[in-house]
Amino acid sequence: MNIEKIILSDPINKWIFSYVKKDIFLVGGYIRDLLYRGFINKDRDFILKADIKKIALKTSKKFTGTFIELKKNKTCRVALQDGVFLDFSYIRNGLADDLSKRDFTINAIAWSPEQGIIDLYNGLSDLNQKIIKVVNHNNLLEDPLRVLRAYRIAAQLGLNFSEGTRNYLRKYSGGLKYVSLKRITEELFKLLCTENAAFYLYLSMEDNVLGKILGSSKQELKENLILLNQFDNYLLKLRKNDINKRLNIRLLKILQQNIGQGLSRDGLIRLSILLLNLYGTSGYGGNLIYSNTIKKKLIKIHYGMRLAGGRINCNRLYNIFNAANDCEFEIALILSVIRSRNVNKYLKRADDFKKFKRNKLLNGNEIQDILTSGPSEIIGKIQTDLHKRRFLGIIRSKKDAVHWIISNLT
Repeated sequence: MNIEKIILSDPINKWIFSYVKKDIFLVGGYIRDLLYRGFINKDRDFILKADIKKIALKTSKKFTGTFIELKKNKTCRVALQDGVFLDFSYIRNGLADDLSKRDFTINAIAWSPEQGIIDLYNGLSDLNQKIIKVVNHNNLLEDPLRVLRAYRIAAQLGLNFSEGTRNYLRKYSGGLKYVSLKRITEELFKLLCTENAAFYLYLSMEDNVLGKILGSSKQELKENLILLNQFDNYLLKLRKNDINKRLNIRLLKILQQNIGQGLSRDGLIRLSILLLNLYGTSGYGGNLIYSNTIKKKLIKIHYGMRLAGGRINCNRLYNIFNAANDCEFEIALILSVIRSRNVNKYLKRADDFKKFKRNKLLNGNEIQDILTSGPSEIIGKIQTDLHKRRFLGIIRSKKDAVHWIISNLT
């Protein structure tokens, strides 16, 4: 791999290195991902010995971004219009000192046009061995969020922990209580959007990290993590299944949709499963910070799940979808996992529920004409009754709907 060619083929990188010229390095996740999978991480961290504010302002103007001073005289950010973040941090005591304060060896690899790859802590070797290892365990104390970040990075890249590192994660997990709930939520949500979330969440539970975040015991978490593992295995089968490619492609496309706070729809489903029957020490949904949209969706999904016990007939399925409201798809997929049924069954019914609700057999004016009445609350109730009867297969056409109204309400 010609890493220099790849890095400098990016117009932003090329311009920044040309403008600053010396004592500037790319470091962290951008270099890590490029070396590990040849993956270009859009966000990037530059560390340099120069006027970071001046350079960040110049970069924001050149590439039509927004300048943000994160830490005065320490770190400036340029937020580009496509959602990419460029961070510029000042090197106070040299590159070696900066790298010594990084969290993990795989994040302590730097690159510059003059020196190429600078790997003082054998991060490249650890990458090749698929291992996460701390640079210095005391660095976890500097920012305890790094404890949770370890599981997220491992999940994203499919890595293992060195034995010593996992011991340190356990030892310093208590420091998470000093981290803002907003930062913890963002990190956990990133983990929930990975394909291997269940496995690494289980490790974090065993290491007393997950319980501290959610304010729950291992016993409370275990049952949900078993179900979450079933969900991840279910998705793995979908990705490998060649029997119904059209359904699988459709499903995976829907699951990747972003619904806010960095959560994809599969991330929301994992979060819903993880939080089933958990209320944490601070109330509903554990000790996390949710947007109103996410919180409403969680409440709807959990309400629907409470109705899912016992045998699910058409009437109960209608009530479940009705409780879930606009989260019918999420409920359908969770039910498919819990009941070990073909995903076609519940997704087809979820589609019916949404389609029948969207394309009513009779609109309000038509119902008023049949009843020879004006607008009233009963019109909405009739439409709800028609929707349910259509879902149950009792009413199938507009003619059936008119007949039912005349026979029962006139």
